[in-house]
This record gives sequence, structure tokens and C-alpha cells, in this order.
Amino acid sequence: MFRSCVLLCNRCLRCVSTEARYADIPMRTVSRLGKLGIWLLQLLVATLAVPVATALLYYSFKPVLLIFTSDSFVRTDAILSLRLFPFQAMVAFGCAWRLARNDENLGADPVTRFVWIAPLIWWLFLIAVRQHQLVPGETRWQHFLWSRSADALRIQIISTMPLITALAYALGNYWGNRRRRPSCGTDGDQE
Repeated sequence: MFRSCVLLCNRCLRCVSTEARYADIPMRTVSRLGKLGIWLLQLLVATLAVPVATALLYYSFKPVLLIFTSDSFVRTDAILSLRLFPFQAMVAFGCAWRLARNDENLGADPVTRFVWIAPLIWWLFLIAVRQHQLVPGETRWQHFLWSRSADALRIQIISTMPLITALAYALGNYWGNRRRRPSCGTDGDQE
């Protein structure tokens, strides 16, 4: 009698554990979709919102820059099209760092560190499909990174700038999460 009761209980525990194991599948799916949503939101911020914010920031400080720099450099907006887009990278790093330091939900999510993957795939795809050579003696790498021709600049804005800003955004998020201030409930003094 006791043995049959133990076998029956073990069988029920196996059933319960199997049901419990599969009961959280909808929650895991929702969690994965939520992570994908956060990743897409952060990707849009890193690749679209940061360049727009950079341009707005530049144009708001342009009168001050006219005082300190050469007139032709500021009037042609050359700061926004420097090689490897350093101004946009600094804004991306600063935005992600600030978001990671202050936001408990969106900035602390580890999927933000992977926003650079989609722009990298896009950049490599554009390099791979680039067939013709507009400037003699120029390689694909030079065209996408260092060339100053008008065609190269147009391509760099849609390929290299999203990659650079996404890399800086991911690095800013990583650095901000490493230096995160502890929140009120996790200060370790509570017992």
C-alpha cells in the first residue's frame, strides 16, 4: 500500500512538474517579444534619433561655434560630415550612458548592448554588393570609411553612420551600466 502511494505521488509530481515546465511558455514568449521590442526601440534610438538629435544640437549651438571657429567650416556644416562621424558618436555614447545610469527599465536591459549587430550586417551587405568603382584606385573600405567624394558621403550616411552611432550607443550603455548608481532598495544596508 505504501509503495503504491509513493509510486502514485511520484507519478503526480512528474505530471505536475511537466505541466509547470510548459505552463510558462506563453510568459517566455512574451518576455522574448518584449526583449525584441526593447532591442528594436533602442536600435531606432541609436540609428535614427541620435543623428537627428545631433543635428538639432549642432544647429542650436551653431551661432556660438561661428564665434570660435572658421566661418567656412561651420557654414558648410562640415562638423556633421567628418570622417567616421565623431560628433554623432559622442552624442550616441552620451545618450546611452545617461539612459543606462538613470533608467531602471529601458537603460538597464542587456539587449541594448547588441544594437550594433543589425547596422553591422547592413554595412557589410552594402560593402558586399558595391560593384562599381567611382574613384579610380579607391577600395570598398576606403569608399565606405575614408572617401570624401559626394557619392561616398551619401553612402556613408546610410551605412557607416548608423554603424558608428550604434557601436557608440552600445558602448555607452555598457559603460553606464557598469557605473550605475545603486537604487534605493538595493543599497545593501538593509537586513
